[in-house]
Amino acid sequence: MIALSRVYSPYLGRYVMKLASQTGSIYNAHTRSLISPLVANGDIVSYGFPSDAEVGVEAPWNGDVKNAGTDGVIGFGIVNNSGNPGNIVVKFGGKDVTLEPGYYWRVYTVDPVPNGTHLIASGKVVFLAEGSHTVRLWGMHPEGEAWYYDEEIIHTVSVVPSGGGNGGGGTVKTVTILSNKLIDVPLLWNGNSHTEPINLTWDSAKTTITKATLSVRAYSNNDCMQMDLYLNATKVGDVSWPALQNKQWKETTVDVTGRLAKGNNSFKFDYYFTWLGGRGANAWVYADLLLEYTGDEPNATPGGAGDPWVWVKENWMWLAGGGVVLGSIYLLTRKGQPLIVMTQPYYPREKGE
Repeated sequence: MIALSRVYSPYLGRYVMKLASQTGSIYNAHTRSLISPLVANGDIVSYGFPSDAEVGVEAPWNGDVKNAGTDGVIGFGIVNNSGNPGNIVVKFGGKDVTLEPGYYWRVYTVDPVPNGTHLIASGKVVFLAEGSHTVRLWGMHPEGEAWYYDEEIIHTVSVVPSGGGNGGGGTVKTVTILSNKLIDVPLLWNGNSHTEPINLTWDSAKTTITKATLSVRAYSNNDCMQMDLYLNATKVGDVSWPALQNKQWKETTVDVTGRLAKGNNSFKFDYYFTWLGGRGANAWVYADLLLEYTGDEPNATPGGAGDPWVWVKENWMWLAGGGVVLGSIYLLTRKGQPLIVMTQPYYPREKGE
């Protein structure tokens, strides 16, 4: 039996619909008669989701949900819409969740978070059937045992057979370099950097890498900032936040074909003030290496431990530029919100809401 509850929310200014929780083959809906304005509100600040995909090939996704209400739990949902051609697989935190059409997956904070807090998550998605898929992305919050979506984005994905559907062509392998990595510039410092080693191996007799692309998406909470991107000690690109452009996501893609070495490759992200430094800043960074290849799949693994003094060597200028004393006593104690993932069935809203 399916029970639905649909009531008008003065706080949201529109109708909202309750989601049902799954218990075996029975779907139970919870009814509420009063909507309190004192609730959290999951506002989707930004998102990334593929518009084109190949069957069985991983593609990256990400979502940034901000609590625009009072203290409470917020979440981000990915919906495999009813009527889609087939299942999709959501990959997050080392686990794979298969969603049939008509089901959704959500990630949410375990504990209530205050107004203005961001939930930032990313992972991979795999489509298991070709054709046009409608995917809904939800900014969410719970009230008791029931979950509500506060914002909905409807996204269309065109899925073709593996290899582009042309009987040939390359396969794309996505190598995650950074996933929501925090690069912190403490007060009185001018900048900071992070280096991530990736070990790449392939048999040239069996594998040809036809194209390599570095894809970077970053958020800065301060302006007059720049992030230089280095591959094997050579600058290949940058992301910048000029004056009055703080609290924005910026994206860039860099063609690094022919620049990759067999073995260890070093990706460095150098985040610094371009003017009036020392104010402190934070950047959250997603970075992927997209390898288009023919033949056998190349191997990509995190690099070795490397030089234990690499952080000091890379950041000596920031230490010397005003952070010597503070740098010697600064301890990074920031702790991110723990996350929980779940799948549930959903019921589409009626048209005209």
